[in-house]
Amino acid sequence: MFRGSLDKQYSGDMTGSALGEMQMSGQQDLRIAIVPGSGSGELAGISGELTLRLEAGVHFYDLHYQLKPQP
Repeated sequence: MFRGSLDKQYSGDMTGSALGEMQMSGQQDLRIAIVPGSGSGELAGISGELTLRLEAGVHFYDLHYQLKPQP
């Protein structure tokens, strides 16, 4: 089993950063949950999941999220 920390920067239609920990063993399947309440600024109220797809040696990230309006 592998355990490590990650520090990612994302850009595109939405920009942001992520800190976290991951554990891996065996099957290649990566799902990262966006912890509700962890967003700040314009991303306050975000929740969702980021998944990783590996096709022909190329990594693709799919982000499915919701933004709840903040009071």
